Amino acid sequence: MGRSESHDGASVNALRWGSGRPLVVVPGGPDRDAEYLADLGGLAPRIDRSIAVLEPRGTGGSPSADEYSVERTAEVLEAFLARLELDRMDLLAHSAGCEVALAYAANHLRRIERLLLVTPSTRRARH
Repeated sequence: MGRSESHDGASVNALRWGSGRPLVVVPGGPDRDAEYLADLGGLAPRIDRSIAVLEPRGTGGSPSADEYSVERTAEVLEAFLARLELDRMDLLAHSAGCEVALAYAANHLRRIERLLLVTPSTRRARH
């Protein structure tokens, strides 16, 4: 899928498998290569959709971030959504990516059609 420009002009990378309407995925991390999710175990052809995995800054093919921020990454997700030309999305988030998805939902709930949190971290809930 290649590079996409974030809200502040920094480029981020994204991976895509399959074809059809994308299921947008936010991986865990930071500092974990998003390719660990791959195509979600061959899910794309089974659901007749593509899998579009955002590579937040500091992961995979995206440049490092001076400072990782859940809120900044949520805004990168908004820019990624614009690149996909979607008004609404089905969003799957894994591990620490769930924090990003929830931060995104707090500000852009109308843009989410379905939200699936897989093994969400409770780190923020404890603070």
